[in-house]
Amino acid sequence: MLKTRVCLPLVLFCLAISLSVAPTAQEPTGAGARRGLVSVHATASSDLRNWDATIDRMVRVRQLVVTDSRPDPDIADRSHESLAQFHDGIPVYGGSLSRQTAQGVAVSIIGTVYEGITVDSVPTLSAVEAVLALATTTGGRLAGGAPQLVIFPTPGGEYRLAYRATMSDFKTYLVDAASGIVLWTTDEIYTQGQVGTGTGALGDTKKVSTTQAAEGFRTHDQLRPAQIRTFDTRGNTATFNRILTPPGVVVDSDFAIDADNTWADPAVVDAHVHAGWMEDYLFKQVSWTGIDNRGTTISSMFHSGFLNNAAFFSAPFGADGRGMFVFGRTTTGVPLTTIDVVGHEMMHGVTHAAVLQRTGTGLLGATFFEPSVPTTITLGGSTLSCDTAVATLPDGRTLPFFCIAGRFALAANHGGALHEGFSDIFGIAAEFFHQPAGTGPLRADYKMGEDLIGFGPNRAADTPASLIALPSTLGPTFYPDHWSRAFKFLFLVVSGTRTNPIAITPVPWVLVGSQVAVLPTDDGGGVHLNATIMSHAFYLAIEGGRNATSGITVTGVGAANRAQIERAFFRGITLLLPSAPSMQLAASTIIQASSDLHGANSAATAAIRQAFQAVGLVL
Repeated sequence: MLKTRVCLPLVLFCLAISLSVAPTAQEPTGAGARRGLVSVHATASSDLRNWDATIDRMVRVRQLVVTDSRPDPDIADRSHESLAQFHDGIPVYGGSLSRQTAQGVAVSIIGTVYEGITVDSVPTLSAVEAVLALATTTGGRLAGGAPQLVIFPTPGGEYRLAYRATMSDFKTYLVDAASGIVLWTTDEIYTQGQVGTGTGALGDTKKVSTTQAAEGFRTHDQLRPAQIRTFDTRGNTATFNRILTPPGVVVDSDFAIDADNTWADPAVVDAHVHAGWMEDYLFKQVSWTGIDNRGTTISSMFHSGFLNNAAFFSAPFGADGRGMFVFGRTTTGVPLTTIDVVGHEMMHGVTHAAVLQRTGTGLLGATFFEPSVPTTITLGGSTLSCDTAVATLPDGRTLPFFCIAGRFALAANHGGALHEGFSDIFGIAAEFFHQPAGTGPLRADYKMGEDLIGFGPNRAADTPASLIALPSTLGPTFYPDHWSRAFKFLFLVVSGTRTNPIAITPVPWVLVGSQVAVLPTDDGGGVHLNATIMSHAFYLAIEGGRNATSGITVTGVGAANRAQIERAFFRGITLLLPSAPSMQLAASTIIQASSDLHGANSAATAAIRQAFQAVGLVL
C-alpha cells in the first residue's frame, strides 16, 4: 500500500489535502505581515465601491479571471462570481475572490489577492524535466493531467514560478521552474435497486439498498439522486492499490456481495448505509445532490488493512479516477464506519468539490504566520536565539529556523484546519439528522467517533479541552476551544537560507509560554488539532453557552433551530469561501452567509457572530 502520512489514532481521519511543506500567507497587518498579501472582506458601501472598481480594472487587464458565475440558489436576484488571480497569464497560487451581487450591485466581496508580483514568467525547466525530476525523487509517475505553471508566494515574501504536478504516490508537488527544488507538497489522501437488511457494528438493523446481479446482491444503491457504490477489498492490498491508483480500475468482484440480501458484515453494512444517510442529509437539509451537487456516483471502499484510519482521496485517485472514500478499522477490529465518521469524510469531498468548481483549485492548505513571536525560546533548558538557532534532523541535516524580522515564526495550516473543522461539523449534523439526541450508542451528540468502541471519542465540539490532543515533552496537550490556544508550530528552512528562505517545513514543536513542547507529530501544521475551534463555534451558535477561555457567553438559537446554523455554514463553504482563507476570514464568510440567509440582525446571525467572537476568530 502506498502511504504518504501516518495519522495517529488521536488525530483520526486523514484528509486528502493536508500539508507537508506548506505555502505561506499572512494577514496583511501586524509586525509579521507578509508583504503583498491583501485579505478582503468588503461589505460596507465605500469598501464595496472601491473593491468593485478594483476587480473590474483587474478583470480588464486579465489580472483576475472569472472562473465561475452562478445564480444564488437561496435568494432571488442574487448572483455569485468567483475570480482567480493571474500574472502574465499564469495563475497565482491562493489568489481568489468571491463577489456577490444583488441586481448587479455588489453586496459582499471576500477573498485574498497578492500585490507587487515580479517574477519571470518563462520557465527554465520544461514540464517534462520537472516530472522526470519528481519521478527520480519520489519513485512515482505522473498521475494527474499535465503539470500546470503557477506563481507561488514563498515564505520570505517573494514569488516563484513553479510547476504543480500530482504523482502516483498520492501527493501533489510544487516544483520551482528554475531550480527544480520542491517548494510545497500536499497529500491527496483527504445506486432497479433492491432493499435488503443488515446488521451494523452496534447490533442495529438497517435497510441496505442494493442491486441484484447474477452472483447475488451488490452494494450498489441506485435509488438515490447520486448512486452509491461500496467496494470491499476483503483485506487484499493489491485490490486496494489497484482501485486507488490512477486510472482506478474496478471490476464487478470488487463490490461487497451477499447471496440473500440479508447482510451480516457490519463494516460493509455501515459504510454503505451511512453513505446513503449522509447523501439524504445533504439532499434534504441543505439541498445538495451527492458530493459535487451534480449527482455523480459516490464510491466508497472498506479495507480492513487501513488501520486506525478513514480517508478521502481526491481525483485523479480512486475508482475511475473520480475520487473515493476509504474506511478502515481499529487495531481491535472495530470498523471506522459510524455515521459521523462517514459523514466527516464525505463532507471533505463536498468541500473539495464545491470550492474546486468555483475557484479551480479547491480549498488550499495555506499557512498563516503569527505577527508577533519571540526572539528566543527555551528547549531542554537551553535558550535559543532565532538569529543563530539550528535543528538537527534524524537524517543528520542541520537546518536553520524560519524567522520573521529576527523572531521565531509560529504558524498553523488554516486551510487544513478549516477542512477538518467543516467535516467534523457536518459529520455531527448528519448524526443529529438521523439519530435522537442523547448519550450512549446510536445517539446524537457533539463528539466525533464516540461510538467507536475502545477508540473514540476523538474530538469534542462541545468541550474541546476535555480530550487530550497529543502528549508532549511538557505533558499532555488538549484540543483548543479558542484561537489563543491553537497549535502553532515552529518551522525550519529546507531550501534557501535563514534570510532568504525558499521552502520551509513545520516541525512538531509548539510554544507553551516561551518553552518548547515537542509533540509526536506536526499534524500537517495542526489540521486536526485546530479543527475544534471551528466546530466549537458551531456548537455554541446552536446550543449557546460560555466559552471557557474567553469567558464570552453565547445565546444559541436552540436545538430546534439547528438547521439555520447548518445552512449558514454550508452556504459559506459552498458558495462564498475563497480558495486560501485564514480561519478569521472563513469566520467572516460564514457570518456573511448567515446574514444573506437569515438577515444581518437575525437571531441566527447574532448567534454565529457571538460564537466566533467567543472562540477568538472575530472581534
